[in-house]
Amino acid sequence: MTRRTLLVPLFAAAFVLAPAELSGQVTPLTEPFMVSPQSYGSTEPGSYTTKIPTTTALADGSFVVAWGEDLEVIPPGEPSVPYFDLYARKIDADGTPGQLVRVDRGLLESVETERRPVFPQLAADGQGGFVLAWSRWRFHGSDVLFQTVPPGEFLHRGGRLLHKPKKNRYEGVASVAANEAGTWVMAWNTKKESTNVRASLGVRVFAASGDPVTAEIRIASSDPEVSLVGPHVAIQQDGSFMVIWGAFADGRMQTLQGRTFAANGMPMSEVFQIGQGMNVWEVVNGDPASGEFLVAWQTDTGRGPLIRLRRYSPKGRGLGLTELAHERGLRLWRLISNHHGDLVFLWVDTSGGVLGRLLDPEGVPQGQLFVITNVSDNPWIGDLTISDTGKIFAVWIGPAEETTPGGATHKPLLGRLWEAQD
Repeated sequence: MTRRTLLVPLFAAAFVLAPAELSGQVTPLTEPFMVSPQSYGSTEPGSYTTKIPTTTALADGSFVVAWGEDLEVIPPGEPSVPYFDLYARKIDADGTPGQLVRVDRGLLESVETERRPVFPQLAADGQGGFVLAWSRWRFHGSDVLFQTVPPGEFLHRGGRLLHKPKKNRYEGVASVAANEAGTWVMAWNTKKESTNVRASLGVRVFAASGDPVTAEIRIASSDPEVSLVGPHVAIQQDGSFMVIWGAFADGRMQTLQGRTFAANGMPMSEVFQIGQGMNVWEVVNGDPASGEFLVAWQTDTGRGPLIRLRRYSPKGRGLGLTELAHERGLRLWRLISNHHGDLVFLWVDTSGGVLGRLLDPEGVPQGQLFVITNVSDNPWIGDLTISDTGKIFAVWIGPAEETTPGGATHKPLLGRLWEAQD
């Protein structure tokens, strides 16, 4: 996720400036507001640990946030009881928090019975529906679950398993993306041990109902010493999609790779090399008219982290390279897009400023920087999204602890809304 630093210059642009859907002018609609509830229902003292949230924008102008909340209940004079919960909440178009659902719960009674939901991911279509995917850790393995939500409805408890659980099989770190029509794609890691040794990837396309549209696509290295990790996916309006991942050997990052596919799951390119030595990466859809994708990745250099951005054709051809230069040192960053290819880049600088800037579908900066928040000496932990109508929503973990009526401490989730002008 993006952490801030002032950009000087923001880009050494290698592209011709194209007409943008949005002007680049961003106006705040709200002050920061509370996203998480004042109490999660426990009447006992204890402590909560709030996990990294994820968010997406729905077609009706509202938003969905999902996050993990680990609770350690500490009844007076009794042993503590740990719970691991996955929550989701609807946020109305004006920033009013709506329905709250506990989607999954894990309880640590013993190592053998442990279940722990982690790493939620959200993606919305242009019809009002969305999908939530997450991993669930268990004894001797982990699994991927998901839940699809039709327009006008919301999440319920539970989810659909991607595969039947199997001992010593670890699946997780799911990435999901949806196009306007409701088709969505998921990528995940698979390995047979609890290390990254010989990890491979799975990819599959689904309909809005959650039914598979393609067979599972398996991506693995021909070298048994190389593991593929950290898959990210993006999908275009015609259903074509791009997957990127990191290839590791001997515990070290070897290269960032990618491949493009048609809507039916057939490859449109060979596996291609994006770069070397990077440790953070994103892929998003670009201009729907061109069917392009944009890949951003971070490389650590002697003068600090450097973010590069490159457009790719549907057949995997690199179309240009842009650099994001930061004079005060980059800490964290995030790149997101809507279905039209409008982009928002968010970053955090070493002084703790969390900033955002609009980009057009080719990655060219639009308008001025806008301030999301400041985080002092603490890392900013959050996410943001942009709707197809230009509303921007950011959500993050607040720096100050709150106390529930039952006496449990927690750090709340905060949110804020902006609007990008046409």
